[in-house]
Amino acid sequence: MPLVQLIYVSSACRDLSEDELCDILESSVRHNTQQGITGVLLYKNGSFMQVIKGEEAAIDETCSRICDDDRHKDIFLLSKE
Repeated sequence: MPLVQLIYVSSACRDLSEDELCDILESSVRHNTQQGITGVLLYKNGSFMQVIKGEEAAIDETCSRICDDDRHKDIFLLSKE
């Protein structure tokens, strides 16, 4: 199966504490490792940017989970190729 790269940006729904950001990172690492996904998650001044790469089915499932997360809003897909 071909690899897919997905890039999106979003806005946090509220200010997030360092502990909350660590929880998001730990959850992302755990889920991404299980799905065979690699990537990077950036957070600055209430905005997220994430790049993930993996098999298309895993990326689609992860994207769905990301979109359902109520800690952020205004999700904007920059690229999926």
